[in-house]
Amino acid sequence: MRFLCSVTLILYLVINTSYAHNSGHWTQLKPTGIPPTGTVYHSAAAIGSTIYICGGSKNHNHTHYYDININKWFEESDASLPHNALAADMDEVGGVLYLFGGKDTTTGKAVGNGHVNDLFTYKTGRDNMKWQKITTAASPIVRDGHATSALKGFVFMFGGWDEKHYFNDLHVFDTTKLVATGGTGNNFDLIKWTELKTITDTPLPGVRNSHSMVTIGSSLIVYGGFSHDVENHGTWVYCDKEEHGCIIYDDIWSLNIPGKLNYQSSNVQWTKLLPGGEDGKPQGRWEHDAATIGDEMYVFGGLNADKELLNDLWAYSNSRNEWRRLKNRDTGVFGHIMVASGGSLFVFGGNVNIQRASTNALWKFETILEEEGDEDEDNEVSTHSVGDDVCFKNENGKTLQNYVVMLFWIVLVFFISFVVFFYIYIKRSVGNSTKNGSSYVELNTKTNTGEKPYTAL
Repeated sequence: MRFLCSVTLILYLVINTSYAHNSGHWTQLKPTGIPPTGTVYHSAAAIGSTIYICGGSKNHNHTHYYDININKWFEESDASLPHNALAADMDEVGGVLYLFGGKDTTTGKAVGNGHVNDLFTYKTGRDNMKWQKITTAASPIVRDGHATSALKGFVFMFGGWDEKHYFNDLHVFDTTKLVATGGTGNNFDLIKWTELKTITDTPLPGVRNSHSMVTIGSSLIVYGGFSHDVENHGTWVYCDKEEHGCIIYDDIWSLNIPGKLNYQSSNVQWTKLLPGGEDGKPQGRWEHDAATIGDEMYVFGGLNADKELLNDLWAYSNSRNEWRRLKNRDTGVFGHIMVASGGSLFVFGGNVNIQRASTNALWKFETILEEEGDEDEDNEVSTHSVGDDVCFKNENGKTLQNYVVMLFWIVLVFFISFVVFFYIYIKRSVGNSTKNGSSYVELNTKTNTGEKPYTAL
């Protein structure tokens, strides 16, 4: 029985590694080099094994990158933005970084309260490169706290605020037009942001900022965020009164991008998803971050409705339409960045308490199933002695004996079927060969007594 339990456990772990609960491993990295000075509300994007970071708090307008292979930070000395970009967002298309919007806290000369709607590009992998401001024929309203995501050569931008209004508009920038025209010439009118209208009378996500947006397959996925009654109660509120109208979102929305976008007549629509999952769902949150690995969106950190720092990590499976909870980090954080590379998640910076003390720590989460029965009381799978009534059980105490029984009967039925099939096959083969005067188990060898063959087996 113990052998069967061990075999079943191994098979169970292998099959469920990619969909394991309370799994994975957090590690605080100790990179060499000089880390970014912008540690909060900065922007990031991963290209292969390189993570680029730009903008953020402390008047940071420099560009740094982290080389995963050698665990070292570098600063791109020539790549400084003309102003800071606080709470902007950045994505990568074809090795080029696209950074949009944010709040300029450096010059104090930006539009409105410091918000901008500038679009900058940066070509990676080349020496002495600089950020290039792209002059567009049309742009979204100035904002920060929005989210961008790249898909099919487009950069999509959703939501945000300008400290006077929250937004839920969706804009798209076609990077192929920029590449084709070089950003100049007679086709300048093609280089523009376009607001992507959805099908009339279809539902929309609520207005929000400090949310996340990622791409899975051909879909945009928006999760979480925050809004309040800014028009009647001003820019900053404590959310301690109902009339402040504070909303901390826990909803998740999907928008499928078709093979061809139609700018003239709407051919897209938002769908509110209602995920299941035995772990329930994450708390509503904002100032978190999200990243994708394969079919799953990973969500980490942020603030909840009680202004508590969150240290939980969740994964949403698009194909299963389910949430599952992974291993918590020891410390919570908000206003950080998280990107995915090589099947792992990397988290940098953020605020480590409600007083907004920041950190430049870099963490790595490996999305693997770990057996921690000897190290952690909250282990997912714990083995038991031969005398126990069950082979192993999960963190909720639910026995997995049924997996053992099920596997045993499946193997038994398969084995019996195989034996019966093999017996019938051999019997038919021997019968057919006998009719033809020979068999694969016979040697047609002449003997001293005549032509009678003898069997080799």
